Amino acid sequence: MDVRRMKKFDAHVHILPEAVLQANSDAEDDFSFAKMTEHKKWMDAYHVEKAVIMPFNDPYVMSMEFTVEKVHENLIRMCEENPSRYVAFADVDVWNKNTKENCEELRKVLKHPCMKGIKLHPNNTERNIDDAYNDGIFELAREFNVPITIHSYPAGYRSRNREDFSAPKRILAMQRRHPETTLIISHCGGFQWEDCLNLNAYYDISAILPDWVEDFGIAETEKMMRCLGLEKLFFATDWPFSRSLKPEEIYPRYMEILEAMKFTEEELEGLFYRNYIRKLMKEQRGM
Repeated sequence: MDVRRMKKFDAHVHILPEAVLQANSDAEDDFSFAKMTEHKKWMDAYHVEKAVIMPFNDPYVMSMEFTVEKVHENLIRMCEENPSRYVAFADVDVWNKNTKENCEELRKVLKHPCMKGIKLHPNNTERNIDDAYNDGIFELAREFNVPITIHSYPAGYRSRNREDFSAPKRILAMQRRHPETTLIISHCGGFQWEDCLNLNAYYDISAILPDWVEDFGIAETEKMMRCLGLEKLFFATDWPFSRSLKPEEIYPRYMEILEAMKFTEEELEGLFYRNYIRKLMKEQRGM
């Protein structure tokens, strides 16, 4: 079984608008790799048919006008120029807008067919995920029947700090207030993954998979994934970002790890694309 050639859906990548890349052309960090042309090469090489572009909850990263409205314009433009390859999640701006203002913008942008959900990044916003500020956003996601993807990789590599902005225990507190809102936990709670077992949620394995393997090994990481529930897991990479890999190492390493695990072909098909389509897209507009 050649996992590289299996059909895939990457539920978490980062692509920067061309204007932002040009304005920072002298940058030598991972952001300089976040080019659509570059990502398409990896998609073609690893049979990734579609990917979700995730924002950062920071308008200074994805627009030159530094507004969430322009971030959304950029996200929509990138998707419309590549309709068969990319969809996106909507952004929020906690620095310059209150909850009501963010919800007004979300109501507008979520009507666009390429927008499939909302992204919240508590560590970037420096606001706890269970802060009352987010209640209106959770309620709006329920109303629109779209998922919220929550960054949950507590700051500091291998952090066990359960008071972190994105700690799974805080997500649980929020879910108890909004039990009908669909949640995707990005990075599986990092090294607090066991706290995710109390959640009713889906999980994307972006960023965390190679980090788990580095600490726990292949066999134990597979057990952890099965413990979370294979039917709840989505293939995702966080490309081009990683705490342990260079951008060009991400897709090859993911394939190496998943091929070494004892998953059946059916289980891998679920992880690579079927779980996402069946669980989240069946009641939404088509991909």
